[in-house]
Parts: sequence; structure tokens; C-alpha cells
Amino acid sequence: MSRRPPTGLGARATPDGYRLAMGPSTARVTAAILHAELPYEPVEDFVPVALIGLVPYVLTVSPQLPVKNLKELLALARAKPATLNYSSVGLGSLAHLATELIERILQRLRHR
Repeated sequence: MSRRPPTGLGARATPDGYRLAMGPSTARVTAAILHAELPYEPVEDFVPVALIGLVPYVLTVSPQLPVKNLKELLALARAKPATLNYSSVGLGSLAHLATELIERILQRLRHR
């Protein structure tokens, strides 16, 4: 199984006017950063034609966790190193990379 993003299928599709490639704009950026070799050029092979929607990112926790906001979550992570885990929609996703940034700042979380 390839770990490369499937966007290459859209780049190689026959330009017949019927095929579209749709995905988050961030995927083009993260693909170029996270993959040394891609079967397409993330910027040159695609032309954006429409903004379909905006999706806000939210940070959620289990109701059993004794925190009510980000400040309390960060304090808990600092107080209990290597005890908190997080998940994301996938490696290299914006949600994963944003949480990795928090992890690098705190050095207290583990991706599962």
C-alpha cells in the first residue's frame, strides 16, 4: 500500500472535462512537505476553480478529563507528562500537524 496521497490520480486523469479532483487546499502544501517524491506537482498540476466551503477545526476532549478549556488542558499536560494521547484524521493532516505543534511546545502528548 502506498503512503502517497491519492491526488496523483487526479493529476494523471484524462482531461476530458468530466473529471474533478477535490480536497482540502492544505493537502497540496502538506503533500509537498511530507513526501520527497510525488507523481505530480502539487501547485503546477492543479488550478483551483471554486471554494466549496470552510471547515473550522475544534479541539475536543473526553468529558471524563478534568479540563474545561485549552489553558486547563495545557496545564494538565504539563503536570502529567506522557499520560495524554491524541488522535487525528490522519498522518500529515492539518489536525495532526496542529496538534504536533502543541506537542513540540509541551513535549507531553503522544499520537496514537
